[in-house]
Amino acid sequence: MIIAADKGEIKVTDKQRKKLDKRVYTFMFIPHRGVKTRSFSLPIVTIKRIGLAFFCALLIFGGVQFKHMLTVWQAQAEQEELTQLRANKESQEEKVSNLARLTQEMQEEMQKVTQLEGEVRRSLGAEGAANVSRSAAGRGGLRQAQFMAAIDYTDVDELTRRVREINDFARQKQASLAELDAKLKERNARRAATPSIWPAYGEITSRFGLRNSPSGMGSSMHKGLDIAGRYGSPVVATADGVVEIASYYYGYGLYVQINHGYGLQTAYGHNSALAVNVGEKVKKGQIIAYMGNSGVSTGTHLHYEVIRNGVQVDPANFL
Repeated sequence: MIIAADKGEIKVTDKQRKKLDKRVYTFMFIPHRGVKTRSFSLPIVTIKRIGLAFFCALLIFGGVQFKHMLTVWQAQAEQEELTQLRANKESQEEKVSNLARLTQEMQEEMQKVTQLEGEVRRSLGAEGAANVSRSAAGRGGLRQAQFMAAIDYTDVDELTRRVREINDFARQKQASLAELDAKLKERNARRAATPSIWPAYGEITSRFGLRNSPSGMGSSMHKGLDIAGRYGSPVVATADGVVEIASYYYGYGLYVQINHGYGLQTAYGHNSALAVNVGEKVKKGQIIAYMGNSGVSTGTHLHYEVIRNGVQVDPANFL
């Protein structure tokens, strides 16, 4: 109710106002027979207050439960993550350990390669020994004691450094072994091209040097080795090379001359037949002709010469 004064007059105006809800609810409990019925009444306002309080309690309880569930979920997730991290850590440790052992084995194998390289170079003699000290030094690589030092399996940085060192060492060895391989091939090629076997089976009837002339008139220089044998027996190349001459050649009769490179040639005369042609590559021990008596000859034999830089030398020095 509002009272307003206007020129001495009192005027009362009623405003709408909210009326209190005076409803009352009665709750009855009806038990089984023979027991008194119980009932109680509650105003609607009280019921509303109880409902509001229950709703608030429910919200609080739900919030607490949600927070608890969220905390439990986070804890489980962290536990799973921790378990996974532990598993990863163990797996990484195992991998690092295996890598360290493999690195140690690689070091041992590289040491064996170094020793083998030294032995091969020593077997090469002067042409290989000249590089042994340079190879042993690794061209700025690792010293042996440092290279073979034990590895700390737990030190990843040290392991990484050692792997890099082994990689560098392997590159150096690759270059060194490539050089060694070239020298070995060169030596083998030189050996294959150097006369070193008998060209035919038979008896030596005349050696290199001065001898009585077959014509009985004084002495002359015999520039080869005469080997007497069975007519038609095989004559073989005494080294690898390329056939330069394969034909009838003056007093040598049926004649073969082979160029072996490195300033060396061999010649085979007085054959009965030839088994090779000019330009043909031949191998040491390959049949190139057959023993005979062609040309200026006093009997079945092979005249064999070794020529170095255009000059005949004693073939006995190569047998």
